[in-house]
Amino acid sequence: PNHDGRRMTLAEQLATLVLRAARTSTRVLGVDPGTRFVGLALSSADLRLAVPLRALDRATPPSPRTGALAPADAHAHELRQLIAAERVSALVVGLPLDALGREGDACAKVRRYVKQLKLATMPVVFLDERYTSASCRHALTRAGVSAARQARTKDAAAAGLILQNALDIACTHISRGGS
Repeated sequence: PNHDGRRMTLAEQLATLVLRAARTSTRVLGVDPGTRFVGLALSSADLRLAVPLRALDRATPPSPRTGALAPADAHAHELRQLIAAERVSALVVGLPLDALGREGDACAKVRRYVKQLKLATMPVVFLDERYTSASCRHALTRAGVSAARQARTKDAAAAGLILQNALDIACTHISRGGS
């Protein structure tokens, strides 16, 4: 909730996150947790551009008992190191809503994955990521990127698209007088 007790809109949440990062000279990390890879993107220092970084390979398969997309300890550790090294103050995580915009099993797995990272003090905003991987695949194909190279780059590109969408929403909200 915000200061007047009502639930914040997505634009308000993102604007708050970006303004906090601007005040503290920190960055925002975009995360696209997939079944095989976790795509990562980092905001520029001025919080206007998203730059795809890399994709982390999941060392641990999904748990058959809970279905959670469990990161290996080394994977979570690597992510924490990146957050510290790049002075990340917040995460924008892609949420795979269904075609009608509803949350299903895939969204529950993503939420469990983020919870398992144990970044309790880190603000996290979930953003609709429908079609981002497909959009990235299409753009990479049109750019002449081979299928083999796409497999290594599309997850980071999708994280970049998710983060760029978040930054654009926040900047638009702020420029219209929101905070």
